[in-house]
Amino acid sequence: MPVRFRCQFCNQLLGIARRKIGLQVECPTCHNSVTVPATDAPDVGAPGKRYDPPLFERSDIDELLGPGPAAQPVTAAPPPVPAAEPAPPARAPAPWSAMPPTDFHAEPYQLPPPPDRPAPAPGQVAGVVLTPLNATLLTVAAVLVLAVAFAAGLLIGRFVL
Repeated sequence: MPVRFRCQFCNQLLGIARRKIGLQVECPTCHNSVTVPATDAPDVGAPGKRYDPPLFERSDIDELLGPGPAAQPVTAAPPPVPAAEPAPPARAPAPWSAMPPTDFHAEPYQLPPPPDRPAPAPGQVAGVVLTPLNATLLTVAAVLVLAVAFAAGLLIGRFVL
């Protein structure tokens, strides 16, 4: 019957043959050397008794959940703030900076139509509109095309080459 004890470094339950009592063995979990004791550890050998190491020390939890230090009233004026350094000269804006910032809840930004085409009617959007349904259908179609190409490659590799 093996000697059962816990590793003193990682608390892993170990069962070692009795012929190795007093020898140094390596813990399979933390790889530290542990001496095999002559008897079972008291918390391991008792039937029906289970050892569960505490996850946290109660003093740490009490400190975290307890009230913080009392606020000290401010009696002195705060130190003066040093003067800010002058701002560097402004650079010329990039060409795309003339566009308004994107607001995802507003209407999509519309580029002006080319001069050879008439402007769209109010309420119409110029260009290609990709609705969520169209995007889903295109994604499913792309996955199916990839699956067919993969299957064709498997069949060609298996039977032709």
